[in-house]
Amino acid sequence: MVGLNQRGVGPHALHGFRGKPCEPRKPVDTHLRLRPAPTFSGSEGPARPFEWPTWAVAAAVYGGWLALVWQAAGLPWWVVLPAGAWLTAWHGSLQHEAIHGHPTRSARINTALAWLPIGLWTPFPIYRRTHLRHHAAAHLTDPATDPESFYVLPEEWRRMGRVRRAAHVVNHTLAGRLVLGPAMMIGRLWLDEARRLVRGDLTNGPVWASHAAGVAAVLGYSAIVCDLPAWEYAALFAWPGLSLTLLRSFAEHEPSPSERRRTAIVAGGPFSRLLYLNNNLHAAHHAFPALPWYALPRAWRTSGRNVPSGPGESPMHRSYAAIAARYLFRVRDHPVHPAGCERRHDGRSGPEGGARSRGLRSKPDQIFTLMITRYAARALFHPRAPGAVMRPGNQNPVKNRSRVARLAPSGQLPFYKGGP
Repeated sequence: MVGLNQRGVGPHALHGFRGKPCEPRKPVDTHLRLRPAPTFSGSEGPARPFEWPTWAVAAAVYGGWLALVWQAAGLPWWVVLPAGAWLTAWHGSLQHEAIHGHPTRSARINTALAWLPIGLWTPFPIYRRTHLRHHAAAHLTDPATDPESFYVLPEEWRRMGRVRRAAHVVNHTLAGRLVLGPAMMIGRLWLDEARRLVRGDLTNGPVWASHAAGVAAVLGYSAIVCDLPAWEYAALFAWPGLSLTLLRSFAEHEPSPSERRRTAIVAGGPFSRLLYLNNNLHAAHHAFPALPWYALPRAWRTSGRNVPSGPGESPMHRSYAAIAARYLFRVRDHPVHPAGCERRHDGRSGPEGGARSRGLRSKPDQIFTLMITRYAARALFHPRAPGAVMRPGNQNPVKNRSRVARLAPSGQLPFYKGGP
């Protein structure tokens, strides 16, 4: 496969910021910067064909969901949980297609098709608005412009306490993203909406009212019709479904001084491609966001050189299993986004700003944040095998106490490298 190195992934872009001044931020575009899609038989032209693959997915999602919830009370949890997670994440992929104008030209029909909040947590109109802002962002992954970024600005990092910093560091491991990621994502959304209410902004009131009605319908069908309590539905469908969605987004973007390296490609297999509706080919999707999901593989194969983050230049991953093998308990990169840095007196770029670090307050803070990642992962995932998590050696970014001390000899914020 083109673009793969010996480890199966592309080079990590965080270290492209070393020794280079920070890129100046560009203002956020108010309109989508869409590239014209390539012409494919059956996908373009004034006479738009009936998108039967997307309608088939919609029928499978809703039919499967109705049947599974109907039978869930009589099935063991270990059967319901993976199937419920799949259907919920699959519905999220269907919502993503509706946001980009599929399967019809009518926004109202597409919204009606995807509106039902099977996943409970996020109103569809808010998801649509934030996702279109994500596509319009001048700097993908920069939290100042990208609402779907999992990174934080240096000033926000400086205001955080140790527990929040540790949570953000753990969230940059795949295990942390799957376990803590849903809570952090939902909490951020609800906190933003609460702040909006405190400011007296009620513009999202109708959105949340209709969302509450949809949630009531979903939980009413689950609890009243199917005898599946609301908490079991949340635990077996909504929460693991969001975790499965976050598996896809874990490696689809990364900070880089090059626009072409900010969006990745995960080759994946037939199941992941169907689950995510080819959104694993994320660089192709960002290049041609108007294409339906079933046209993306051909766009990637035939027009790769015309894709800004094409197969030859994008970070490449063979599969989600390869991503899990590499980053399950390993920090992928630091939560502080490099593009939010200030130029330091020594000429290097970093999130601290000035000649003296203002990122992590002291060396004990750095040691605490790094060590809490190790012990949190051990407690959450391997309580009976203390030595099984982050063993010393090439797979451990913190090999021993001397390594921790060397990470920041002058209080410099440590950046995690994806490779050994």
